[in-house]
Amino acid sequence: MISVIIPCYNCERFLERAIESVMRQGYSDWEMILVNNNSVDNTQDVIDRYVEKYTNKIVSLFEERKGACYARNTGLREAKGTWVQFLDADDELLGGKWERQIQLASAGINVVIGAFTRVYVALDKEEDFFTPTGTNIWKAILRSNAGITSANLYKRQALIEVNGWDVNLTSSQEYDLLFRLLKSGAGIVYDTKLGARIYEESGSVSRPRTKDGMERIIANYVNLRVKIASYLHEKNLWDEELKNVYAASLYEMMINQKGANIQRVHAVMHQLGLKTSGSPQLFQRAKYYVKKLVRKQ
Repeated sequence: MISVIIPCYNCERFLERAIESVMRQGYSDWEMILVNNNSVDNTQDVIDRYVEKYTNKIVSLFEERKGACYARNTGLREAKGTWVQFLDADDELLGGKWERQIQLASAGINVVIGAFTRVYVALDKEEDFFTPTGTNIWKAILRSNAGITSANLYKRQALIEVNGWDVNLTSSQEYDLLFRLLKSGAGIVYDTKLGARIYEESGSVSRPRTKDGMERIIANYVNLRVKIASYLHEKNLWDEELKNVYAASLYEMMINQKGANIQRVHAVMHQLGLKTSGSPQLFQRAKYYVKKLVRKQ
């Protein structure tokens, strides 16, 4: 069975779209857990209508602590399925996703990483993001190319063993979850066909309204990847190519953060066993000093 967990916050406008996309999967063995996370619109009315119509398939829960991760964990504690489909209320699944991903999930697989379409609502634009079959998973995570919440499928027991979602994070939660799953020995497989549509509107978590909000997202993004590099270094899980990729990417990320200190950046790089003298690093270092010089003038 697949347990569908949908955090619901002020989503009366599009919750029906998400729920109906589950119905269209053509997969009979599922349950749905709708978690109202302090909605002040008519979200609960939509939830109640579906619970009444599908009494044996859909249940309603309430989570008073604010945040999608709290709501997802609340649903996870009640889930009974072997697999878990986290679905954001403003997203939708594409037909055939579950049947295809279940077939891909052979023994030892705990996460199916899916491809998806991102819909930029305000721009009336769409962009497809395909998963990198054959690509080292650590490189895929570094470049944010390892699926997204609604596109992936998770083994419930694996999620429980890593204590689900980290409620203390305000962004980068899904890649933090994937990192902890991989550290626990979770097996992954890539689904190369589009399985979800991700709707992005202005003011969403991934597109904050303020400069401070964007800086917090960048900080979470970089800090997680530094943690991953530390783990790879400690466990000696990377070859020279992967080390070079991380060296170039992390150096650029850290040195371009607001208030970056080049001595601190170099100290972190050395601690991670990553070089600071390659061509990409020298280029970023030159940019850093030019920006400092411009700011002084």
